[in-house]
Amino acid sequence: MASEAIESLRAMVSELHLEDKIDQNNFNIAIAAAIGVILQPLWWNIVARNEYHNKSMTRLFGSAEMAIRVNAVMVIVGGFFRDRLVEEAMRQHPTMDELGTFEAKISAAIFWAIGIVLVGGSFYRLGWRNTYMGDYFGFLLPSKVTSFPFNVCNHPMFLGSSLLYLSKAMFFFQSPVGILLAIFSYIVYIGAAYFEDPYTAMIYAKKAAEKKKSK
Repeated sequence: MASEAIESLRAMVSELHLEDKIDQNNFNIAIAAAIGVILQPLWWNIVARNEYHNKSMTRLFGSAEMAIRVNAVMVIVGGFFRDRLVEEAMRQHPTMDELGTFEAKISAAIFWAIGIVLVGGSFYRLGWRNTYMGDYFGFLLPSKVTSFPFNVCNHPMFLGSSLLYLSKAMFFFQSPVGILLAIFSYIVYIGAAYFEDPYTAMIYAKKAAEKKKSK
C-alpha cells in the first residue's frame, strides 16, 4: 500500500513537471499524508463489512444504534488526523506564486463553495447514519437516493471532499503538493467506490428479496 502511494505521487509529480516544487527532504510527510488518505476509506470499508457479516460492533456496544455512533466518531477522528497530515505536507513544501493571484483565489473560493454544497447536500440526503456506512449496520434507506446532489454525480460526497482539499491547497497554502494530494484523494475515493458500490447494491438487493419473500 505504501509503495503504491509513493509511486503514484512520484508519477504525478513527474508528469506535471513539479519536481522543483517538491522538497525532497520532506517528501516523507507527503507520503504519510497520501497513506492517510488511503487508510481512511480502507478502514471504514473493513469495519463496515465486518459489521455486516459478524455484527462485531453491535455485540461489543450493545446495539446497532450505539455501534453506528461509535463508527461515526472513529471516521471523524480518523479524518481529523488525516487532514492534519495533509496540511502539514502543504506547509513543508514550496509554494507556487501563481496560486496566490486574485484569479486563483476566486477559483479556490468557487471550488470551496461547490465542495460545501456537494458534501452538505449528500449529508442531508443520506442522513448522518448512512453517511457513515449505516447500510452495513442495518440502517437501510427506503430507496436509492437520486435527488440533488446525487443527480449531478454518483459520489458527490467524494467529489466535494476532494474539491475542499483543492480549495484549501490553493487559497491558504498556494501548495502544488496540496493540489496533488487533492487529485490523489479523488482517485482513492473512486477506487473505494469501485468496491463499495457493488457491495451496497448487494445489501439492498438481499433486503428487497427478503421483503418480497415475507409477503
